[in-house]
Amino acid sequence: MKQILCKGERMQAETSPTKDPGQVAFFVGNLCQEADLIYRFGYALTLSEVGAAKLVMETYRSLIGQLDRLLASSSQDIRLELAKAAWHIFQSWNETFEETDSLVLDFLHSLTIDIRIVLTLVDALGFSPEETAQILELKDVELRRYLAEGRKQMIGFDS
Repeated sequence: MKQILCKGERMQAETSPTKDPGQVAFFVGNLCQEADLIYRFGYALTLSEVGAAKLVMETYRSLIGQLDRLLASSSQDIRLELAKAAWHIFQSWNETFEETDSLVLDFLHSLTIDIRIVLTLVDALGFSPEETAQILELKDVELRRYLAEGRKQMIGFDS
């Protein structure tokens, strides 16, 4: 997925007269390194491979105009910006995608979107609870409640 996305976006950026070679190199070298993170995040949100791929594409397109600002960002800040952008894009969608069948998907589907996405960001993607609260614009107490409830449901999943 990362190769396809980055090749397509690199071609778009290279043909754009507003992007200098440094910005293109930054996009490919820094932002595309996190494509898998956004894909996994998108999958947890949509429960669909097609939905996850679409979210990756739209997230990267949304950040093309912000390359100047992102150039000065740390790797962790870039991850946060990507996750925030993906979350805001997902919230604006009014569509559903065909779900992929799996045992894990059955479990994820049983969770509310709030619990599912908090578990994904913290336990699967490695964001801290504080970063997750920032991405999702949640109060700390809300985030911790979702995290506790999700982990409690995970413990009983295999029984």
